[in-house]
Amino acid sequence: MLCRDEHRWSQHSAVPIHAEELRQYLSQATGRPVRLRINDNTHSMISTGRDGSGPGIRLSLHRSFLEADDHVIRAIAQFVAGPTDECRRVIRSWISKMESARLAQPRAIPARNVAGTPIGKHHNLAQLGQAVNLQYFAGQIVFRIIWGKTIKAGKSQRHVTLGTWNHRQRIVRIHPMLDHPNVPRYFLDFVLYHELTHAAVPSRISPSGKMQHHGEDFRQREEDFPQFTLAKLWEQKWIGALIRSWNGGAPLPAEANDFFG
Repeated sequence: MLCRDEHRWSQHSAVPIHAEELRQYLSQATGRPVRLRINDNTHSMISTGRDGSGPGIRLSLHRSFLEADDHVIRAIAQFVAGPTDECRRVIRSWISKMESARLAQPRAIPARNVAGTPIGKHHNLAQLGQAVNLQYFAGQIVFRIIWGKTIKAGKSQRHVTLGTWNHRQRIVRIHPMLDHPNVPRYFLDFVLYHELTHAAVPSRISPSGKMQHHGEDFRQREEDFPQFTLAKLWEQKWIGALIRSWNGGAPLPAEANDFFG
């Protein structure tokens, strides 16, 4: 049970607390030795586990909690002692607040610090990306776009990540496998649209406290793409052949570029 009388937390959010001071408070407040690890993992911002066979607790905590107010810190202590619906609610609220603040202040990395080019053998991603931005997002998304590293997929691999969006760098990376003359323009546009939708519909914290990148609002926006169904059908029919071609197999046939469902 959480002790509430002798171990009152008086830290304020304006003054970040040191990790060791927080660990000592949590150990005192819960009556159990706490081994604290501060992390930068935005996918699992708080987690606990037993520390060996004794009474100790392992607590992994996102760095942002070092700036939390006393209400949140007490909720963490309760979470360690024994999670309740109320302490989960307080912690989720803090995570949501910190994530909203992070997404509202993206830190673009200077172009010289990011390797890569938008110019491919068959496609200029800078031109294609801005066309998608203008047509579907009113040109409001600020981003860079480059081809990713040339890494071969496994010979038996059936899925690859076609694109990624890095919010902090505001960079879209597209798999160079798509720089192919027989990949139809509508499919490449759809991949670009998907990644830019991440900028328009930022990731959110789910009720369980997990980061949710493809929530319902994201899916609804994604399905607004005029050729959404066609692009999905193309992926279902041709992506395997494209991967095999990328790995030195039979070339992707020209009919893939003429596919209309």
